[in-house]
Amino acid sequence: MTLFLKLLAFEWQWLLRYRLLLPVTCLVIMTAGCALYYGNAVTTERRHAADSVYADYQHRFDSLLLKLCTADTLTGEGKTTLKQLSHPVVVQFQLKPVTVLPAAPLSMLSIGMSDMEPWQHRLELSWSYMHGEEKISNPLKLLTGNFDLSFLLIYIFPLLLMGITYNILSREKELGTYTLILVQQKSILPLLTARLLLRWLLFFVLFTLPLLIVSLMQGGNIDGIGNWMLITAAYLTFWSLLLFLVISFNRSSAFNVILMTGIWLLLLVLLPALSRYGTDENTPGTQTATVAAEQREQEWALWDLPQKQLLDSFYAHYPRYKDSHAYDTVSGSSRRTTAYYDLVARRMERFTAQDEAARQKDLQALLHSYRFNPAVYAQSLFNLAAHTDATDYLHYEEEVKAFHRQWKEHFFTYFFHDRNFTPEDYHALPTFQHKAAPYRNRRIYNGVGYLLLLSAICGAAGTFILKKKYHS
Repeated sequence: MTLFLKLLAFEWQWLLRYRLLLPVTCLVIMTAGCALYYGNAVTTERRHAADSVYADYQHRFDSLLLKLCTADTLTGEGKTTLKQLSHPVVVQFQLKPVTVLPAAPLSMLSIGMSDMEPWQHRLELSWSYMHGEEKISNPLKLLTGNFDLSFLLIYIFPLLLMGITYNILSREKELGTYTLILVQQKSILPLLTARLLLRWLLFFVLFTLPLLIVSLMQGGNIDGIGNWMLITAAYLTFWSLLLFLVISFNRSSAFNVILMTGIWLLLLVLLPALSRYGTDENTPGTQTATVAAEQREQEWALWDLPQKQLLDSFYAHYPRYKDSHAYDTVSGSSRRTTAYYDLVARRMERFTAQDEAARQKDLQALLHSYRFNPAVYAQSLFNLAAHTDATDYLHYEEEVKAFHRQWKEHFFTYFFHDRNFTPEDYHALPTFQHKAAPYRNRRIYNGVGYLLLLSAICGAAGTFILKKKYHS
């Protein structure tokens, strides 16, 4: 143990004099600062947009409630106001609920899917969920992607680690000191361990410093910071021991650089590209414009259906709302309109069911491909810690659909039981509450365990090669 500590102290002194240490450290600090600035700008913009959505809804709610409570029923205008603002059709139209997926504190570290997936919706009775939106995007942003801390960790860190690791053994051979080390220490393994450990600690400290900054920016209470540090440690360990495997062949520095660069290209470019090619849909999904056109056709086709046929279809799905006055309605009544929009929504669900099944299949294929893409797996783990993974938005989508059903059935009670709204009923309107996707921590721990398993395999293989080839 004393010898190993002496090796650590000696290597630290050597590393301080190494000409690449200062440039690498400065590069990490500068790029991490840029990544934090970019991530903070993206999440701040989203939070401001969410605050605007909430403020707009609250303003409309307060305005309508004030008019309802202060309506003067002694005048014709006041009676009209009271009648309108207590009618459930007017309430659901004026107070369309908003669902917002709030930006998590760590989302600034890993943008993930948050700039591509929809994160807020304004619902109504006739609303139906359509995945994503067709919109004009900045082509430069599409080309370059997001420069956040996870990008720096996944893509840039391995290159920086190669820059200060490729010659930790080959330089001894090139300087003629390798044989001397073997004579003095009997084994090269403790020296390599000390050198790799110091480099691991250096990068771990450099990449955890931004977490302290984020913690200060968020008020010191950040959910998931422990998971982020755990994933960072596992990813650093994976690359450190993978490079150790390359170094264990004890070839020249040039050979190490070429092989390490090839591994980087394989893990971060080639494998993700092949995985993407394998998980792409054979047929393109239905475009948003096509779905909208189909919805218009359904609306036109169903509008002229007889009232009894519409209501029979509705009561077949919601028998609890059928009573003795179930068909006592006139053209244009809230009952008929509700049944009409409900039938349109169910027709559209069947129309988009194939696309939804294809999306689920693609997501499952993507999740299965992670075990063959360590870098992509690590990116997914960072997204999970930041609540910006594809599964987070799938969970949010299911929450929105469930809340929409709750909202509709809340108003069905008023439509089919001939009830009007009171001020107390305004306050009893359902509100959307987001809950984090389940099993997040378990998925993160499984992913970290997988990265550590790959690390252990690389470390064991490197150690075996050293002992067998050089009897060290």
